Amino acid sequence: MKSLHLLILFSLLVTGCAKETPSPEPQISPDSPDEVVRAFFIAMLSCNEVEIRKHILPNPDASLLWYGQAPPPDVLTDMETQFNNMTLREHKVGETIILPGGRHLEISDQMVNEYSKLVTPTIGGKPMPTPLPLVKLDGHWKVDAGSLIAARKAANKTINNN
Repeated sequence: MKSLHLLILFSLLVTGCAKETPSPEPQISPDSPDEVVRAFFIAMLSCNEVEIRKHILPNPDASLLWYGQAPPPDVLTDMETQFNNMTLREHKVGETIILPGGRHLEISDQMVNEYSKLVTPTIGGKPMPTPLPLVKLDGHWKVDAGSLIAARKAANKTINNN
């Protein structure tokens, strides 16, 4: 059952949800990238536009992050627990990350510094395939959701072409 929930979770992250469902206001510390990432993913799962916008850099295609339908309440509760228990690996300058397709990304000081971070969330023991960029803006950490939005666009294009 846990594998099914993980499959649903990753599926929702890429393809999205269908309508906005309010979720409780999370307690966010602007100095905690971990909490911002957790709150962002939970907001995405519940298709909560207000909360998603609160945690991301502005993006003209951000509506793809809250489009769709939230999972049933029991599944959502289990998935929220998994997000609350996820770990984040913060990447350091000089590291090399192997991306999907065997590409290599060498972390530079332009990617990781006091105003930007790259983190790889691990959910249910499985790391996300690509790191998630965070940017400190006006003293608050924000997720740069560009790569997730691009993945959703690609998934939508594939779905629409079939």
